[in-house]
Amino acid sequence: MTINRKSARNMRPSLIQQAGLTLVELMVAMLLGLFIAGGSLGLFVTNKAVYTDTGRNTELQDNARFAQQYLTDDIRHSFLFGGATRDTTSIRNALASANASIAGYCTEDSENPRPMAGAFSLGSAVYGTSAVSGEAIRCIADAAQVSGLPSDVLIIKMVDREPLDTKTALTPGSVYLTANTIAGDLRLFSDSSTAMPVVSKNCKGLTDCYPYGLYWRFLYHVYYIRDANPLDDQPPTLSRKTLQWTSETGMTLEVEDLVEGVEAMRVQFGVRKDEESDTDTILHFYSAANVPDIEWENQRFEAVRVALLLRSLHPDRSYSDTSTYVLGDVEADFATGSFATNLSQGAELRNFHRRVITDTIWSRNRSIIE
Repeated sequence: MTINRKSARNMRPSLIQQAGLTLVELMVAMLLGLFIAGGSLGLFVTNKAVYTDTGRNTELQDNARFAQQYLTDDIRHSFLFGGATRDTTSIRNALASANASIAGYCTEDSENPRPMAGAFSLGSAVYGTSAVSGEAIRCIADAAQVSGLPSDVLIIKMVDREPLDTKTALTPGSVYLTANTIAGDLRLFSDSSTAMPVVSKNCKGLTDCYPYGLYWRFLYHVYYIRDANPLDDQPPTLSRKTLQWTSETGMTLEVEDLVEGVEAMRVQFGVRKDEESDTDTILHFYSAANVPDIEWENQRFEAVRVALLLRSLHPDRSYSDTSTYVLGDVEADFATGSFATNLSQGAELRNFHRRVITDTIWSRNRSIIE
């Protein structure tokens, strides 16, 4: 039998085919793999941090914009009373004695007996105070109270910017000011049977009629920072109290939560030192406690300056805020020990990212109605 030696050699496994990686090659491959994996992990961590920071900054910016919009809209339209002045000589106020009948009505205490906080006290269109120990003007019991942070209250009285010209368009349970450029009448429209003044181009032969008048829904907004327990896991909130009436409960003040993450508010009122003098053109801004009594009475506020301190909704335990924030005439220094207080979720007050916004808002109507 003849054996083909070449075929026999091909039947044996090739030494080259059986050869594997050397130790050096294996170590180099592992090192390259670790390098690539580490780079990918680092890129992931970096991208996640950027995403988190971007989301947090967007959250702060959006909340700041929303809070600013609420306050700006109301302050700009303060002193708007449908063309009539706000005093009792031009407005028949059927609700003048109804302040105390509002469940949880607002008023200053006996040590500061100003009726200006009341919803139907038309002697004031703008009013302010500060919360003490979480309470203010008797109608607020859950105001934020953190040592070192201002917790001011701002009250705005005005009418809605969209008037109505027929009684059938009125909303039951709302308060309306029927007014023209001469006079006005404030009363509650409980239902369709409520007797309301007539508005008409021609009032000849009509009683209780306002020529060229309109119905304006009366608004009463009490802005404050709501945070009954600053150490729990619920963020502080810019809130406001508004009027609500039902046949079952009568007139009450209900809370509307507007924007989360608003931690502090400082309000200052701008008046001219001497309106009779042409030389003094500087607007002076006073906190509520420092507004002269004569200015509360005369209501010569041309502008309101509002400073808000906003914080992220969730703590960042890797971050410690030691910044100093200027809110009008006060400073909040987070480097002090009082802000190292532990919260219920295991974080500190310092473990939040913050931003301050300050805006000076001019009233468009004050000079018109004076």
